[in-house]
Amino acid sequence: MNVGLLLHGAEAGEAERGQVLAAPGSIAAHAVFAADIALLSEDEGAAEVRTGGSLAFYVRAAAVRGVVTLPHGMDVLRPLHTATVTVALERPVALEESQAFAFRHQGRAAGSGTVTRLLRQFPGVSR
Repeated sequence: MNVGLLLHGAEAGEAERGQVLAAPGSIAAHAVFAADIALLSEDEGAAEVRTGGSLAFYVRAAAVRGVVTLPHGMDVLRPLHTATVTVALERPVALEESQAFAFRHQGRAAGSGTVTRLLRQFPGVSR
């Protein structure tokens, strides 16, 4: 479904793909989160995912690259398997727990997931 909005004071072309219109304070932008992901089959385009692997994430209308970290002791996630992973996006996007997303690997659909926990920073990194 598409929606048209009239925002007084906004010029044509100021809105960009991935921007979110929400009530103040109802949602925040995050760049790091934990998620449950499921890979498609090889026939559907999925490939192995490894820690440090770069994927393209699609959250609502936003498309942003991110790096996946698999659970400790897991070297590779193979097609048709699931895992709880940590994702670090290149830039923050509007996220909330239970948010669904899809991801691609080298331009091909690879799988989908659900945000399980929003993180302030990557686990194990102190500032």
